[in-house]
Amino acid sequence: PGIIPRKSVHEPMATGIKAIDAMIPIGRGQRELIIGDRQTGKTAVCIDTILNQKSINDTGDESQKL
Repeated sequence: PGIIPRKSVHEPMATGIKAIDAMIPIGRGQRELIIGDRQTGKTAVCIDTILNQKSINDTGDESQKL
C-alpha cells in the first residue's frame, strides 16, 4: 500500500539490546538498515534480535508474536 493508507506503528519490537531499544526503537513490522564496517558486530546484533524474539515467541502469548 501507499504511504497515506498505512497505519502508524504502535507496537515496539524488542531487540534485546537496551541501547537500541531506548535510542532507536524499531516498530513491529518496520525494517531496519544495519550498516557498518567489517567486524563491527552487525551480525551479532541481528542474531541477538532473532534470539530475543524466539524467547518471546516461545512464551505462547499470541499478542507478542511477530
